[in-house]
Amino acid sequence: EGEGKDLRKILDDIDFKSKRIPIYQSLKLVDCKDIDLGERIMTLFGSLQKYEDSEIHVSESLGKILRPYQVIGVKWLTTLKENHLSGILADDMGLGKTLEMIAFLSQYKEGGPNLIVTPKSLTFNWEDEFRKFDPESEVVVLTADPATRKAKIAAIDNQKNVNYIISYDSLRLDLDLFKDK
Repeated sequence: EGEGKDLRKILDDIDFKSKRIPIYQSLKLVDCKDIDLGERIMTLFGSLQKYEDSEIHVSESLGKILRPYQVIGVKWLTTLKENHLSGILADDMGLGKTLEMIAFLSQYKEGGPNLIVTPKSLTFNWEDEFRKFDPESEVVVLTADPATRKAKIAAIDNQKNVNYIISYDSLRLDLDLFKDK
């Protein structure tokens, strides 16, 4: 038999709360000697393993200011999105995650809206960063009194690419308003 882990040991580590195995848990099956995962899943795993080779399509101005580690972060997010996965971009404060997210979002000008949830103290910082690094993007800050926020949320077009910025507290208060958005 080839090298690899026993299926039984791998299955013991997987949480089977539903009938489907989450993709992040299925990654444990890559080295299993007892199972053939098929071409589609191996292609997915390959793209996740080689995400640094993926292409990003940011503006020339953004491309010039991104540091190498920021380009890698954008490539990671791009790979996740292209494979219909979710993820988190996390590192130390001050390393440019806001710029990385703006660069990532700038690749997708088609499609629906984006919701950026941030501490209240940073909502206008996000708006300023969009204006500075991606001035073509439409940005709406969902602050102000509850009635104004409610009107802005009601006006969200699910087919239009707009970046909405809201604080954690406002989102918590307005969560029901987003159920169809």
